[in-house]
Order: sequence, then C-alpha cells, then structure tokens
Amino acid sequence: MEITTESERRQLESCELVDNQVKEDERMETLVGEIKDIFASLGDGNFSPTAYDTAWVARIPSIEDPRKPQFPSTIEWITKNQMEDGSWGDHYFFMVDRLISTLSCVITLKLWKHDDGHINKGIQFLQTHLQDLDYDKGLGRTIGFEILFPSLLNEAKSLGLDLPYELSYMKHISKLREKKMSRIPLEMLHSVRTTLLFSLEGIQDLVQWNIIMKLQSQNGSFSDSPAATAAAYLNTRDKKCLEYLTYVVSRFQDHAILACPMDNFERIWMVDTIERLGIEHFFREEISNTLDYLYRHLRKDGMTWGRDAYIADIDDTSMALRLFRLHGYPVSSDVLELYKDDDNSFIEWSLRNPWKITPPWIGVREYIDNYGDKDVWIGKCLYRGYNINNSKYLELAKLEYNKLQVLHKREINSIQQWWKSCGFDDPKITQVNPQNIHFSICVTMYENKFSATRIAYTKCNSLENLLKDIFQNHESIEDLQLFSRAINEWKPSLITTLPASLQRVFRGVYETMNELAIKANSIQGKDGLLYLHDLRKLQVQEYLNIRQFKDANHFECLEEYVEQVKRGLGISIRLLPAMFLMEGVLQEKALQYLDPRSKMHEQSAFILALLNPVIEDWTAVSIYMNKYNCSKEDAIGYIENKIDDAFAELTHEYLKPSNHALDSCRRLIFEHVRITRFYLDRVGNDQFDEVMKRAYTPIP
Repeated sequence: MEITTESERRQLESCELVDNQVKEDERMETLVGEIKDIFASLGDGNFSPTAYDTAWVARIPSIEDPRKPQFPSTIEWITKNQMEDGSWGDHYFFMVDRLISTLSCVITLKLWKHDDGHINKGIQFLQTHLQDLDYDKGLGRTIGFEILFPSLLNEAKSLGLDLPYELSYMKHISKLREKKMSRIPLEMLHSVRTTLLFSLEGIQDLVQWNIIMKLQSQNGSFSDSPAATAAAYLNTRDKKCLEYLTYVVSRFQDHAILACPMDNFERIWMVDTIERLGIEHFFREEISNTLDYLYRHLRKDGMTWGRDAYIADIDDTSMALRLFRLHGYPVSSDVLELYKDDDNSFIEWSLRNPWKITPPWIGVREYIDNYGDKDVWIGKCLYRGYNINNSKYLELAKLEYNKLQVLHKREINSIQQWWKSCGFDDPKITQVNPQNIHFSICVTMYENKFSATRIAYTKCNSLENLLKDIFQNHESIEDLQLFSRAINEWKPSLITTLPASLQRVFRGVYETMNELAIKANSIQGKDGLLYLHDLRKLQVQEYLNIRQFKDANHFECLEEYVEQVKRGLGISIRLLPAMFLMEGVLQEKALQYLDPRSKMHEQSAFILALLNPVIEDWTAVSIYMNKYNCSKEDAIGYIENKIDDAFAELTHEYLKPSNHALDSCRRLIFEHVRITRFYLDRVGNDQFDEVMKRAYTPIP
C-alpha cells in the first residue's frame, strides 16, 4: 500500500511503535516468569564444571575394584571436554586457569593409564605454554596457585611426565611454595579451621591425616571443596569423604564444581545483581524469601559461601550485610571488625561508600553498560555462576530501562508544557529548570508506579524553588506581604495590584495546587487541599520571615544560621503532594513523617540545612571561621563531618524495620535528601549534563 500523505505516514509509524511495545511487553512478561523460575529452583548452586576439581574426584578408585575409577562418568567428562589446543579449563583463555586445569587432568589420566592421545595433547599444551608463566610480567594467578601448582608439578615429575621443570619460573614458584609452607604453623593447621583446608590437596606432604580429620565438615567435606576432599579420601579412605564426593557426582551427574554447596554465595550475588540492574521490583517476594534464607544462615562471625561451611569470608559477609541493611533486617556491622588488618583497615574492603550521594538509576545505567552475562569468577580455577551472570537478567534490564525512559520523557514533556502554560519559561521570571528536578527524582524513584509521584514532586519543587527565589530577591517587601496575604486567604482577587510577574507566580501556584488536590482527593478519598493549603500558608510565611531577618543581616552563630535555613527548606510542602499521589490510601503515620518534630523530618532538615552552606552559600562557613578562628578548610571539614554523621542517622532511621505500607513514603523523604545533594553538587556543570544525556539515551 502506497503512503500518500504525511498523516498516513505518522499513523503507520505510530502503529509500528505500538506493535513493538506489545511485543516487548510480552517478552518482558516471559523473562519475568523465567527468572521467577530460577528463584524457585535455587539449591546448592548452579555453577559451571571445573576441570581441576573434576580431575581430582576422578582419581578416586572403585571400592569394589581399585583398578577402576569409582566415578567413571568423571573420566568421560574429562575426555569429552578437552579443548582443541589440548588444554582444559574455562572457555575464556586465562593462562593460569588453563595450566592448572590441564596439569590436573593430565595427571589423573596418567594415573589411570588412559588413552595416550589425550595425555599427549595435554602435555604438548603444557610444554608450549608453561614458559608463559613469567613472574616478572605479573601474570595473574588463581586462588592458592603458588601452593597447588608446584604440588602438581612434583606429582607430574614423579609420574615421569615430560615437562620443562627447569624453567626459571618453575623454580621460582616452587621456592615461593616452600617459603609459604615454612610459615604455616603445623599445630594451627591441624587444630583450627583455616582457609588452607580449601587447598588441602596442595599441602598433603605437611598433613597428619589422623589428626586433621577432626576438622572435617559435617557434610563430610573439607571446606566444601571436592578437590580437597578427594585428596583427604585418597589418604584416609574416610567413609564420610566418599559420601560427600558421591553426593557431588550424583548432584552434577558427571563433573564437580569449585565448591558444593555454594548456596549462600549464589543467593547473595544473584540478589545483588538483580537489584543493581534495576529489575528488583519484579521480584519483591522472591528477594524477600531469599534474604530470609540467608538471614537464617548469618552467623556471629559473618556469612559463609555455603550453608555447611565453617569459615566466613569478607566478600560474602560485607555484601550480605549490605543487602540486610537495605531491606531492614536488624544486623550489626560489628562483625566487620574481625576483618581488619594490623593497620586497623579493612582487607580488600573500602569504607568509602558513594551510595549516599549516588542515585540508584544512575548506578543502574552504569551497571547495565558494564554487566557481563558471561563473566567469570576466580577461585582455584575460573568458574561461572549461571544464576548470577545470566543473559535473561540483562535482557530484562535493558527492556525495562528503555521502557521507563520513554515514560520519563513523556512525563517531562507534560511538565514542560505545564511550566510554559504558567508563563514560567520566561527567563525574566525565573532561572529554575524543571527538567533538572525531574531528572533528579527519576534517577531515584524510577519505577512505573511512581509516575504521578514524580510529576507532582517536580511541579512542587519547581514552584518552591521559584517562590524561594522571589522572596529572596524581589525588591518590595510590601508586594511580598500582599502576596502572602493572597496565599493565606487563597483569593486571586487580592493580587490585582501586584506586578505582573508576581501575579503570574500566584496563579501558577494556585492552579497547580488545586489541580494536585483534586488528584489527591480521588486517591485518598478526602480533601487534600486542606492539608496542602495549611502547609502552603506556613511556608510562605516562613519565606517572608526569613526575608525580613535576612535584611537585618545579623547571625550570632552557625546554629542560628542553620535554624533559619531549616525553616526555609519547605520539606513538607515539597513532598506531601507527591505522597498523596502514591498508590493506596496514606496511613496517618505517613503524614507524621512530615511533621517537623518527627525524627526523619528533623534529620532531613538538618542535613539539607548543612548542605546549603557547604555547596551554595558560604555565609555559614564564614560565621564558623570567625567564631572559632579557623581556616576555611577546617570549617568545611567540620560541616561535612556533621553531614556524614547526620546522614548515617537518617539512613538508620530509613532502613530500620517498619510497616511495608510506609516504605514508599520513607523512601521519598530519604531520596529527597540524597537527590538534593546530587543536584546541588552537579547542576550547572558539564558532569550533570553528561549524566542526564546518558540517562536519556536508549540502551541498544
């Protein structure tokens, strides 16, 4: 069919957009269902096979006939999974992974006198690439490589495998092992569970097996490691070790994984991934159930990678604590004290946390752009977490991000039309830019269900910034007093003698508040205008009082200045209309959060009041400098420390367990503080513009 008019062309494009959106919505629904199924199927951990561990398990001789393997399927797996170049390991070529995995497999096949073809190809790979282990080039290593690899080399040499044992690096790493082994207190090795148990197969020459067996885990393993447990069985023929290895092979049919179980590890990093990708709102119930599971396994010394493990680790502990805190579980960070080193700092753990000033949606975009659905993890060898790095998560995240982006653009278009209809697009009236404010709320309360909330928030904060500017800068106090009277009596007839600009502002405030009140009425079932007008009157009066006090130009101390700033923040009038337009009827307690006497309101006001002198107005800094005779840097440092302390208290108040029906209201108050910091830090500079541009760019 030939298109004859521009109207027909636009109609056709519109139909195509609708069809595409329907298809994308259907695909999203499918993905959500599939990811829910992943949550439902969580067990010991869905991880990739590791050739290194499989080769160790394949060494176990049959109980009935020691000349044969107990788990022949593992031998078959080894022979079927040799790479074209003769190596074993992950498909991602990481040299030390390929070398340790290949050497482990070659030794196992040699022990069973298997077909020389596979062995010879493996040896040829090792002969070619062992020279790449040049220590001076800083080649990356897997966990325990300096213990495990030399041990395998010694075994290979005893079996007569033709390898270049005289290479300088081979000698270097053997000496490195000897040096490290000499520092291991043998008494501790045999009496206390340490991370060395995970690499037990690499220190067999040091182990007194009759003593160390008391450190065996309840599930029969040593630190949930198939390789370490296989080594223990080969030296002891312990029945529980064999039961554990039998379970592993039965669970995964023909191979082993790095550790089993890794149920805690998988759940922690799966939830973290889904939240960082911005798709957590599809899985509220599943995430809640998963965190309940993890919370049951949290111990006094932290979190372990698996439910049966004895040794907690900093990575899983810190991430679990972060998730628990964000979801309101009562947890203490005291456990992190266990992971401090001699310098009183955290090992591989940074206390610098940009979370307090980083809006979630900006982090989502960054994470989507950098998330690898095929990323590998590093243990004794490389491995993959199929339920952590998953293409379905990434696909859903991209679809959701682009869908929300369209909605956000539609919102700002309607807001800009409203702003123009009020006559506020005239730079002589105001320099306030609603797009910046809308962007700030979009990157925090980004979900579809908060669309009306975002629009109301943007309108109210745009108007509040405009009113604040007018009361600070308009020359005539008498005009401002009349303006305040018109607001108090809610009578447009009182403004006829005011300048045109003030009349325009009054009408914009009047019409917008009436419009928001009508929308609030339909959701809340009560007259919202009564609440809004009371707040409006109080805040305008505060602006007028501040203007009169400012003209007096007298501040005795920093505290006095901060108290004045707090009165001019207008937190309640900025947030209440947005709260009214959240789904569901507001409980009375939600309104209490906006009472200036409430803890959340007081903390929020204190932080915002302190942010003002640090970022916008240097008056308070000067006051503090003069009173305490200190430098500008010291004054700013003092105020920033106060901000950090107050934000920590606000965060605690926000994240503590509460009625879930109130979560959205508490979140809005908290995010108002966070995005104000973000907005003040970045608006008007290239960084803010760049972040905004990127956020509004679709993800391919």
